[in-house]
Amino acid sequence: MNEILMAITVVAGLALLGAASMLPWDTSLDVGLYLSAAGFAIGLPTGTMYHVVLWREMKHLPGGVPKGWIWNPIAHHHKLSSAALRRVRPWFFVGGFGFVVISAGLAMMVLSMISVLAGFTA
Repeated sequence: MNEILMAITVVAGLALLGAASMLPWDTSLDVGLYLSAAGFAIGLPTGTMYHVVLWREMKHLPGGVPKGWIWNPIAHHHKLSSAALRRVRPWFFVGGFGFVVISAGLAMMVLSMISVLAGFTA
């Protein structure tokens, strides 16, 4: 499964690079801006819900919620039951997808700015 996700990421990155180089720089910049905005619209609420649901599930653990869990929440997934993981994972994956969309938008904006600075403008 991880190999498939890595392959999809590489193909998506190459498609993004191709799109950024084929579009005029200002269109590429706009597309990157809209992608980032969409990623924030998806990622912020779902990422917040992931942390809330994870905290709710961890407070029922024998030791309670560990200190510093917020800085590395994934490290505590193994402590959860399978039922708790089923409640946490959807928020985790959708929030992660939002982060990927934000990153793709930012990369597209950076590529459009590099194309202007390098003189590759259409």
